[in-house]
Amino acid sequence: MRVAAIIEAAGALDPAHGRERLQARVAAAVARGASLVVAPELSVTGYLLTREEARAVAEVADGPTVAAIVEALAGEATTVVAGIVEQAPDGSLYNSAVVVSAQGLEATYRKAHLWVDDTVWAVPGDEPGVTMEVGDAIVGLVICADLDLPEPLAVLGRDPAVVAVPTAWPEERTPALAWWVRARDVGATMVVANRVGTERGVRFGGGGCIIAPDGTIVASRDGPGVVLADVEARRPRAAPSLGVPRELLSSAGEWSRAALAERAGARWSAIPVGRRVGAMRLARPVAVEDLRAILEGQPNAAELLVLPALTVEHDDELGWLEPWSRVAGCRVVALVHMPGGERRVLDTASDLRAAPNDAPVVLPGGVAVAGAEGLLDWRIARRAAEAGAWLLLVSIVRVDPELAPVLRPLTTSELAPRDGDPRAPFRLSLARAIESDLVVAVAAVEPGGAGPTIAGVVAPGGRDGLGTVAVAPLGGVATLVVDQALTDALDARPAWRRRRPALYRRAMTARAAVTRGPSLRER
Repeated sequence: MRVAAIIEAAGALDPAHGRERLQARVAAAVARGASLVVAPELSVTGYLLTREEARAVAEVADGPTVAAIVEALAGEATTVVAGIVEQAPDGSLYNSAVVVSAQGLEATYRKAHLWVDDTVWAVPGDEPGVTMEVGDAIVGLVICADLDLPEPLAVLGRDPAVVAVPTAWPEERTPALAWWVRARDVGATMVVANRVGTERGVRFGGGGCIIAPDGTIVASRDGPGVVLADVEARRPRAAPSLGVPRELLSSAGEWSRAALAERAGARWSAIPVGRRVGAMRLARPVAVEDLRAILEGQPNAAELLVLPALTVEHDDELGWLEPWSRVAGCRVVALVHMPGGERRVLDTASDLRAAPNDAPVVLPGGVAVAGAEGLLDWRIARRAAEAGAWLLLVSIVRVDPELAPVLRPLTTSELAPRDGDPRAPFRLSLARAIESDLVVAVAAVEPGGAGPTIAGVVAPGGRDGLGTVAVAPLGGVATLVVDQALTDALDARPAWRRRRPALYRRAMTARAAVTRGPSLRER
């Protein structure tokens, strides 16, 4: 299946000119054999609109933009997704995407998770993203900031092989963190169409790209034009099963931690200001008897320390850790692989307990523990946050290829390069931290020279909103201090409060009732 993403310069308010540009890009993609073409968000106008400007350029769903696309398709069997300012029959304005074939309008999706600039004029859509059939492929459709959260793609009516994303993504260079991590979360190819350049002082992130289900960047482009790639029309066999667990569909996440503490009592722990959280990186797996020497050789930099996962032969091998932690003033947490294959949590502040693979273990003090699944499956961090945790500790042994970051190719965007950014290898842990309002500490065995480490501590926020990172040195500990600003951000739970659990509940009810939906032409 050949897919295409249109990259366009930052728009003006002239929709007639915008439609001419769109027609030319669509015709170019069709001429090169594209079955699916994705154009940017609000593709025929500017993105940063006042309410008056949005009203002036608004159109009905089956309006002039659809007509322009049909003309450009000239009867070819290509499906086009493009963003418009939609005016509903009641006069409401929506940030919408239209799905168009040579026969005309096939579907419309209204953006459910508005970004700050959208709220000036748009009403949020009240349905999740749509799915459609393009040839043999199931294609999902969401818009821009819908990707900030994992739920919008997880509640689609059918599991997609390809996801079309019209976007107007500012500041972050191609590929943005959310694009990359959602491809892995969903197990689908992402076709992301962005704009490039500056509009009213806002610089857009440069171009668009096509991302494989494992996070590999198949193709990307920063300048105006079209980027194409041939991709699989079927989901990978190893792709995750989508859906949202019932316990994550409550409205509790819309409350701040402080408000929940008043409603629910001690279950919601206060976030300790000034707490130093540490994560250890080892060059090789060590015997339990050698661990004590390593710990005693470390400066007392952390009050709560997560270790790489340990393997023991006998239950009493770790008996020395509790008295050591009392003397050192350091709470130690790790996963322990026991004889017989059982996995338990070692916590010097509480009793040893079983650690299943499908859920985090929540410990006293709002601390949750998981293995590699805490990074690979977004639901683990969600469950930790739902249970009141502010900190997710990830204790793993070796970093396998599934956890390794897939670095993006160099691009020519006007935005400053970030290839040397120490946050780059931490994409998975940063995504979990930002989308669930958690601090995430990862301890691992990562030999030197094996590539960028993912051992360290990350937190949401930072000057650009893309998080802060403390990188663990080889054989040492990374430490991050939970200061008042971070505490306030974690308590406010901004990502959780953007969720729309009522919408997800409806979508999951509908999803459970559908085994296979009709094709586009049957709708």
